[in-house]
Amino acid sequence: MSQASTISKKSYENFGLLYDLKTTADKEDYKFDFLVTEPIKKSLFKEYEHSIKLLDDLPYATIIEKNNFENYVLKVKENIS
Repeated sequence: MSQASTISKKSYENFGLLYDLKTTADKEDYKFDFLVTEPIKKSLFKEYEHSIKLLDDLPYATIIEKNNFENYVLKVKENIS
């Protein structure tokens, strides 16, 4: 994503989708994981941080940043084995 508006749009779309799934997530005990990486351009960090906070505020959503990808993969492997 090369523009702040793109990051913002995507986070609000995901937030809206997750909000719509709240009832199902609560009923079925669903969790949603987002694997994300920081933007390369420093000018996008403010919007990136805002987007992470927006999604992280949902109790059934988890943000997994690039430095935790390996641990996440190991955890998934354990849970499906």
